[in-house]
Parts: sequence; structure tokens; C-alpha cells
Amino acid sequence: MTQHPLERRYKRLAVSTNKKAEMLGLSGRITHETLFDVYRASKGYCSYCGIGITAGGCSFDHVLPFDRGGENDRENILACCVTCQREKFTKTPGEFEQYRQLQVPCANCGTLFRPRWADYVRGYGRYHSRACSGAAGGSA
Repeated sequence: MTQHPLERRYKRLAVSTNKKAEMLGLSGRITHETLFDVYRASKGYCSYCGIGITAGGCSFDHVLPFDRGGENDRENILACCVTCQREKFTKTPGEFEQYRQLQVPCANCGTLFRPRWADYVRGYGRYHSRACSGAAGGSA
């Protein structure tokens, strides 16, 4: 009996997530049924931005990332769009909301932009382009 492509995808996601959690010494295991349940609970909408997502095109995110002490269990997983999942990366939900609203004026020309989160946290990310950084004599 052949598997449906969506079932195969969710099984691969569950296995890879479980391997990563095990490698990091974290508790919890998920199954492809868990991921189906998470998607159904989202009612087809991204948990962060609210756009419509399909079961085959959605991504899953650990609300509290592994490197911040998050566990690999159902309560820590949300269905979301790929864009939000990539933007959130290892941010906490509070940091992600702050990042989504972040607008910083370029120190050289005043253009509003959103710097990389890691740069912003470290106090960098003052210029919106290399041209502005070079013109101001700073580093990008």
C-alpha cells in the first residue's frame, strides 16, 4: 500500500524533528498524526500572520525554540506559513512580535528598514545598505 505524499512529508518532518530533539537531549516525540492534528487545529491559517495555508504548503514551528529550552511536544508546535517560520527562526514569540514591528532609521540617510535580528540585538544594523555604510565610514 502506497502512502499519500502528504503523509510521507509529515512522517519525514516528524522523524527529522525527533532526531534533532534527541541529539540535543530534549524530551518529547511527535508523530505524523501529531502534525496533522496541529494543522487541523490551525483551521488552515498561519498561527502568526493569519494567511491561509494548505496542509501541503504549511510549515511547523516550535513556539519556544529548542535552543531556548523548548520541548518537542504537541503543546510547543504550531502550524504556520513558511515565511513566518523562517522569520521567527530561534526567536521567542515576544521577540518575533517585536521583530515584526521593528523599523529603524538608517544612520546615514534616514531610510526606515528592518535590520537582521542578530545585528539589532548586538547593536549593529545601523545602515540600510552597504552604500550608506561606506558613505558614513562605518561597517555594514
